[in-house]
Amino acid sequence: PTEQFPEAFDRTHVINGQFNLRLPADFREATTLGAILRNSGLYLVYSGLSGTPYTRVDPIDGLPVEDLRASRLPWTHSVDLRITKGFVLNDGLDLDLFVDVRNLLDRVNIQRVHAVTGQPDRSGDEDFAGPPRINREFTEEGTPTEFPIGLDQIKPEFRDAIGRQDLDGDGVITFDEALESLVNATIAGLADSVFNYGEPRQVRLGAEIRF
Repeated sequence: PTEQFPEAFDRTHVINGQFNLRLPADFREATTLGAILRNSGLYLVYSGLSGTPYTRVDPIDGLPVEDLRASRLPWTHSVDLRITKGFVLNDGLDLDLFVDVRNLLDRVNIQRVHAVTGQPDRSGDEDFAGPPRINREFTEEGTPTEFPIGLDQIKPEFRDAIGRQDLDGDGVITFDEALESLVNATIAGLADSVFNYGEPRQVRLGAEIRF
């Protein structure tokens, strides 16, 4: 028998919701509240999408470790908001001011993951990062080649850059601090791409003239 696998674009659930509120020009006439809110509107849109499939692979040979597209990305959720306020400038000429907010809740939506780890910020390469080493090019003469190493043993021109590995700020770089710094640098340089995530909250202000 032939086994069926989901397509790469397969999405099992899509949920959309909308809410629209528009207040007319005669809303609560002769009141302060009416003067503020008349000719205004509020528009909310919710979108929820289930994740698309992908295949986990082995970090060594890159071969699949599961059935084709057996894993799925997590759900993504987004709430967008638009608020408008209208003004009558003269006969036949109206002005609408608006605030448009995308991803109102500033939710972090994962769009892509690494096939080895299933995570957006870890490729698996950091697990194979070699042990940190002390390059004699950066240290004062006579400095030992093993950790820990004091910041005063690093040449002044390299002290600020290498000193960032002193994570607890005690003036000494230990092996554990150097290893953590190496792994974090590997993640930042190779794994944690901005393209793995959806857009953060965005706020736009604008005006429209209608005639």
